[in-house]
Amino acid sequence: MRAKVLPAEDGLDFKHRGNLVTNNQGPSEIGSNSRFASGSVNFQNRKMAAPQNIVGTRIRALRRDKGLTQAMLAARCGVLGWDVGENTVTKIETRIRCVVDAELLCLAKALDVQPEDLLPPPDKTKATVKSYFAVRPSMFDN
Repeated sequence: MRAKVLPAEDGLDFKHRGNLVTNNQGPSEIGSNSRFASGSVNFQNRKMAAPQNIVGTRIRALRRDKGLTQAMLAARCGVLGWDVGENTVTKIETRIRCVVDAELLCLAKALDVQPEDLLPPPDKTKATVKSYFAVRPSMFDN
């Protein structure tokens, strides 16, 4: 496999091979059994994606108010028929994952609230929708 060389702002060249990122000093030895290697860790700076839902922060607040952990909420959803894991609940609450309508109904039932309680209050709906779409790229943007 041929490595891509990515120029860095600090003058170091980074090579990208699949998921392994190395610098001009060689691959990182962190996690290996080598005692004498001078390892380094290089973090890739990724831009945060646009929010994928508008209910995540409300779900987190309601869950915490009810004294539930993410695992407990996931288990309640499982009893209702949605096989969801704690990781998915985390992604929904941090707005990394979108929520479809059936999932919204299940989350509301698991939290013992009405589905509209997961949505922004009516007086903030317009501002919420406007801010949600303001950070999303339009298909007409070129």
